[in-house]
Amino acid sequence: MRAGIAPMVLSDNWHQPVGPDWAECSLWVREAQVHDLPRILEAEGDAWYSKGLAAQEAFRRFFDRSTIFGHYTAAVESLLPPVPPIRTSLPGYGKRASSSAFSPACRAPDSSQRSAVDRRRSGHQ
Repeated sequence: MRAGIAPMVLSDNWHQPVGPDWAECSLWVREAQVHDLPRILEAEGDAWYSKGLAAQEAFRRFFDRSTIFGHYTAAVESLLPPVPPIRTSLPGYGKRASSSAFSPACRAPDSSQRSAVDRRRSGHQ
């Protein structure tokens, strides 16, 4: 496909990778038709040229190094269950916490809890 050659797939059970329009860029032949392969290939005639160009474009779009990671990521994402929506409002979100929400160790001591040293430093007795 990279070289502009359309693939010919001889299979009844091969699953096409998601992405390209395989009917446009490849030839599919059923296994029971293997004995008619020369006639089938001849019947394609000049269609091989346009299928080759389509195959090259499909390769560039879906399988080239610069695009394959995004293509595979999208394919894997399509297999995953849907993600629930993100909650934009949580109980208490955006409200300012009151000082009572902090533990006593984090609160500033009131004047009755100050030590004698602290009271002397601040000039209060």
